[in-house]
Amino acid sequence: MANSSYAYYGARGIAVCDRWKFFENFYADMGDRPVGMTLDRFPDVNGNYEPNNCRWATREEQDNNKRTNVYVTWRGKTQTYSQWARELGQDPAVLRRRYLKTGTFERQLRDYSFLKKDEHGRFF
Repeated sequence: MANSSYAYYGARGIAVCDRWKFFENFYADMGDRPVGMTLDRFPDVNGNYEPNNCRWATREEQDNNKRTNVYVTWRGKTQTYSQWARELGQDPAVLRRRYLKTGTFERQLRDYSFLKKDEHGRFF
């Protein structure tokens, strides 16, 4: 019987390195799992499970390291909708809907009073 997660890992070519096929080696490389954390493939979400591409991560870090994330660059900074929402004190779903409707991140935020404009009406 095939593993139900095969399409998300094996079919994409994601594998566990040979070294980690022995738990002792995995444990030597990663140590104890910190409370509240899970194993995350980082920095390459499409990479293999191996020492140079794995970390213990929080749920928030995991959520911001998905291949389905959409990144928005605004004011020279690139983040996910969730990261922007947290920074701006807004709901991520609302930001995303507004972004899809307006086509720009700046236009959707123009009515927020917490943003400041320069003498030309541009956000800064």
